[in-house]
This record gives sequence, structure tokens and C-alpha cells, in this order.
Amino acid sequence: MEPIIKVDDVAFPTLQVPDLALQEQFLIHFGMKRAALTEDTLYMHGEGPQAFIHVSTLGEKKFIGNAFQALSLEDVEKLSSEATFSDVEALSSPGGGYVTRTIDPDGIEVQVVYGIEPRGIDSTLDPAEFNVGGQGREAFQRLNKIKRFVKGAYPRIKRYGHCGLNAINPEASLEWYNHHLGIIASDLLKPGGEAGPTMGIFSRCDRGAKPADHHSLFWLSAPMLSNGNPGLNHVSYEMMNIDDVFMGHEVMKREGYEHEWGVGRHYQGSQIFDYWRSPLITHTSTRPTAMYSTIQSLHRSSTSPRTEIQHGLKKVHRLNGALRSILLHSVLSAVSSGPGPRGSPGNHLRFQPGAGTCLRPGARPRGRACHLKWPGRNSAG
Repeated sequence: MEPIIKVDDVAFPTLQVPDLALQEQFLIHFGMKRAALTEDTLYMHGEGPQAFIHVSTLGEKKFIGNAFQALSLEDVEKLSSEATFSDVEALSSPGGGYVTRTIDPDGIEVQVVYGIEPRGIDSTLDPAEFNVGGQGREAFQRLNKIKRFVKGAYPRIKRYGHCGLNAINPEASLEWYNHHLGIIASDLLKPGGEAGPTMGIFSRCDRGAKPADHHSLFWLSAPMLSNGNPGLNHVSYEMMNIDDVFMGHEVMKREGYEHEWGVGRHYQGSQIFDYWRSPLITHTSTRPTAMYSTIQSLHRSSTSPRTEIQHGLKKVHRLNGALRSILLHSVLSAVSSGPGPRGSPGNHLRFQPGAGTCLRPGARPRGRACHLKWPGRNSAG
């Protein structure tokens, strides 16, 4: 059955926090800048053209939900005609635009937006040049050019990459998002073998022939990871390049935030990552929430998801029944494109229309991302 619409990308998450000033300080250190601040709402942007990529509202700690970018106003109106979606409303946030809202099976708000005017870009988004590869120096790109960063400078975030959610039933969540938004699976995590339970699902926006992240949504089993409580696991942001990952690490360490994991490289998505905990969370989940920065790659996406089969400490990753790679982690993030997986840059993997997680012909590196994790039922703590 064809989905009602196919969204093009994730747009922004909305979190509810008790202290907007502390939240803004943390997000600035993490690499964002203020887009707007009202009495009860903080909007933050990155270096990219998006008017804002993170929303914080004032109140008790809580994860509100995610917004997705529609391809047209007609798609927003089509969703709005569904019984469970709201009427189309004009947005009062930076950039304006239009939105329809609903609630997913886990009680998380879903917004579908269109027409948000982009902001003016005040920094270059050109890809970084690297002196790597080749037998000698023939492949080097940066010739007679120095690279200098001000010590202690804040990292640069490009865009919102993906969201990790603890779901009561990941397969039911995927079915709901596929039906309404066209989200499709990229990879399945099945501890214990093909017949084992589904621990997680990496899923992406179905962008057809256009490149897409390996995943824009990553569902994890709430019964396995958070005592059955659904809610936010993490949010991920794509960084400008690997220098920003390490610059961000130093800034976050200097400012005294709690480090969770990294710098490292995810096996499945190939992303370079760095996880940091928000100061506004409470540790009530078996997996703490955190923010991390990553660098991703582009791949060709496939129409059918891959399955990871775990045997003890080893996982065999099967891609379309052919490609295999050994994995040592169970919770990973990645990026892809097209009818395949999609996520956010950083230590993420990107796919172009075609196939799975391992690099394939046509794959190319891209961006870096940061993630913010929050545990608990629809809450930041």
C-alpha cells in the first residue's frame, strides 16, 4: 500500500526543559546559535540554511516530538484531511510556514511542515579538503593552504540529522510512520538470530533517486532498554567536518559536561561520533541520554532492509543477502539515500539509491553530526 505522503527530511525536534537559559548555554557550547527567544520558547539554528534546527519550550522536562519536512503544501493538506491529523496552521516560529500535527503510537508529537523560509547563510558550507590517500601525494587536495582554527572556538553544526526513539513496538512504529510519512526501513537489529526479537530499526525518508541518510529515525525497543517506557533516546546533528567533532569535544570537556561515548566510529553507519549528556536530564533510563557529533558517508539505498544477526558478541551484517561485515555494537547510527536508508552526517553512513551500510561504489563521505539523548517516557529524564 502506498503511503499517504513521503516526507523529504527531518526538520527539528522539540524538547521541553525547565531552564531555557541553561539549555541555550549548553546548545551554544554544542555548536548552535540563537535564532529567536520568546517568553517560553527557544529556537536555535546551525550553519545551514534552515531557519532553526532545535526547539526548546519552557516546562517540566519532557520530549515533545519531531517535525518532518514535506515536499509541498498539498502534502501537508493531504495529511490534514486524515482524521488523526490537525487542521493546517500557520507557524509563528522563525521563517513562518505551515504545519499539521498528530500523535504517534508512543504518544510522541509528529509535526509535518512546509514553507519555512530559509535563513541567510553567514559561513561557507564548502566541503573540507584533505591530504589523504594515494601511493604518494597525488591524491592530496589541500595544496599550499593552511588550516587554522581559533583554540576553544565553538564547533559548527550544519543540520538536524536524526532522532533515536525508544518505542514500545519498533515494528508497529515503523508501520505507522511508513503509512503516514513514507518512512522505510534500512536495517533491522535482531539479537539471537533471524528469529530473534527486533531490538532496533534504522529507518530513512524515501527520497527515491535522491541521496538520503542511512536513517532519519532509529527505533529501539523500550521493553529492552527503558523498562517499557517510550520516549526520546537521542537527537543527532550533522557537523561541518571532522575538525568540528574534535573542537566540540574540547569545548564540552572544558565546560564540564558529562561525556558518554567517543570520539569513535560506528561500525554499521561508519559515522564518527562523540556523545555528551545534557545537563537538564535525569538518569532514569537504562541508557542515558546524550548528544553526539559525527561524520557520515553516502551510500546507495536498497528497497529491502538488512538484518543484523547477533551470535554472542559477534554480529553478522547481511546486506540484501550478499554483503557482510562484522559488527561489535548494537546501537549505531548511519546515513543513506534514496529508497534506502537515511540519517545524519557525522559518524553516520549515507546511502544513495541502492544498498546498505558497507561502503559501495558511488559512496562518498559527508558531514558530521551531533546527538542529544534523553531517556524515559516522553521525557528528558
